[in-house]
Amino acid sequence: MGGGEILLILLAVLVLFGADKMPGLARGIGKGMREFQKAADEIKGELINSTSDIRDEMKSIRSDIQKNISEVKPNLNELKSTFNNVINDPNEIKTEPIVSGNASSENAEEESSGSPKTDTNNKSFTDIGANI
Repeated sequence: MGGGEILLILLAVLVLFGADKMPGLARGIGKGMREFQKAADEIKGELINSTSDIRDEMKSIRSDIQKNISEVKPNLNELKSTFNNVINDPNEIKTEPIVSGNASSENAEEESSGSPKTDTNNKSFTDIGANI
């Protein structure tokens, strides 16, 4: 609003209410504005107080997540390095068979019968990868 518009509004108020009621009207408007500002400040304070617990909890969660990330990151880098090595040279992988729970009794059966026992669970890493 420009100066001319404000002057026009004041002139209209003067005509409607008269010169003797202008100071009381201005005081009432000022008092109402102060009360409104006080209420707005109280609401703002309540919101800040009620959300401070939530903000503290979020900070705690964030620090826990950052701590977990810093603990896991070296393992991920090692895994990435191993994976890249496998991709670059798959012949370097050690393909040892996966041994099931009771290997000593199976070996005893193989020795006594003279023929090796076939175990479908006894697969190497490359055999498993070929099936995928």
